[in-house]
Amino acid sequence: MAPQGSPSLPVAVGSSGVERATAIEPDAYAAGTVYTDPLDRRGYREALFLLESGDLGSSATVDCKVQEADKASQGGILNNLQASKDTALQLDYDTNDASEIAFRFTTPNNGGVTPTSVHVYVRRVGTIAASKYVTMTMQADGSTDPDDTDLFTPVNGHLECADISTDWVVLKFTVPAGVHLAANTDYWVVFEATYTASTSNHIEIAVDTVGSGGNAIEHDADWGSLVTTQTIVADVQGHDWADVANGAFTQLTEAGSDDNKTVVGRMDLKPRKAFLRTVLTVATATSDCGARTLLLDPIRRSEDAQTLDFDV
Repeated sequence: MAPQGSPSLPVAVGSSGVERATAIEPDAYAAGTVYTDPLDRRGYREALFLLESGDLGSSATVDCKVQEADKASQGGILNNLQASKDTALQLDYDTNDASEIAFRFTTPNNGGVTPTSVHVYVRRVGTIAASKYVTMTMQADGSTDPDDTDLFTPVNGHLECADISTDWVVLKFTVPAGVHLAANTDYWVVFEATYTASTSNHIEIAVDTVGSGGNAIEHDADWGSLVTTQTIVADVQGHDWADVANGAFTQLTEAGSDDNKTVVGRMDLKPRKAFLRTVLTVATATSDCGARTLLLDPIRRSEDAQTLDFDV
């Protein structure tokens, strides 16, 4: 696909047949990559993609492409929930004893991941006060352990610790919107607890004993070593993104006088997966730009728009 400039189109939801929309709002973006939120395209037959530029920085380039993914699915990223629960790790067992427990996972080698939730088998030991939680966040890999920089503010599990059974149950954590993980990259899921460390009143996290390839690690005074014979019984769900074939706009460049331009691409959604997103990458210098994804209602065709088909 090699679209050229075209007039701006209405983008208000509910007007001109536009029923759903998501956007990277036009702004001055530094060199790097930004994303639209996942957009559920089911029930629609056509999408428009708008790439907008303002003042591009010196020697700057702007690239934009469309990615697709199926709905967030269990095991799409990691699935150990069916593993046996033959032992356990004690979370916040004592002062400087398992104050954090984490497991490592690797994202698929596609177009990156938007994680949506984490599930882990846990059980309660003893009695824990009300309004105490197990929390979860994700961190990048520090080569052999988590790098101690949260990718998002830790979130509580869906149950208070006091409501967790003494039998094994699945504890769910919802990942906040806007978290993007790179493809083919190691990350860590990190659990902490808000109760006071106790050898008799704590939460246990289920572990499967394996011969090799384990993913568990504990933080005492510092992170210990990866235990290659222990796998946390958990899963990570999310959207596993892949580039749409022929779904990239022609690069905009400051050298090519591509300032103040709107470029439109149109896609037939019949063969597409359930979710779409647009990826905008700025290189070299801060530039004014943005991108929008618009879903049209099932009966309106945008015949007034330039036809710039992606892969159909």
